[in-house]
Amino acid sequence: MPPSLEPSREPGAPDTRTDHAAPVPSTRALRVLLSLLVVEAAVLVAAAVVLVVDLLARGGGDGSREMGMGAFLAACALGVAWALWAAARALGSGRRAGRAVAMTWQIFQAVIGASAVASGSGLPMVLGAVLLALALVVAALLLTPRVVEATTRS
Repeated sequence: MPPSLEPSREPGAPDTRTDHAAPVPSTRALRVLLSLLVVEAAVLVAAAVVLVVDLLARGGGDGSREMGMGAFLAACALGVAWALWAAARALGSGRRAGRAVAMTWQIFQAVIGASAVASGSGLPMVLGAVLLALALVVAALLLTPRVVEATTRS
């Protein structure tokens, strides 16, 4: 605001303007949480790229049905990746809006991980355990008092 348009106040009086936000308290738990959300988003983008490359390399396989399902799954993965990235940005700036998105994805990821672990076969079981552990760590970090306090600015 130009100096001529600022409301007048007594010299030495505290600044009561609300056009600037207080800095977000950065805690180690919040930084770890944001990093893990970005990692999850990156993994989803990588999965979408691998899926599309695999579909293109196989030439569509069963015609348009397989290509359509692959495109849908890739689009879903990219959409969730974008949502996680946006949630991380919101949480990083102290807004609580990202907590619901991040927690919802952790629930879905935990279900996917638990299903993969229950499959009882080699690589899917290991990947499922990693997904499940990651979901539990991120969910726990979302609920820590310091992260909640740092992200309650609205």
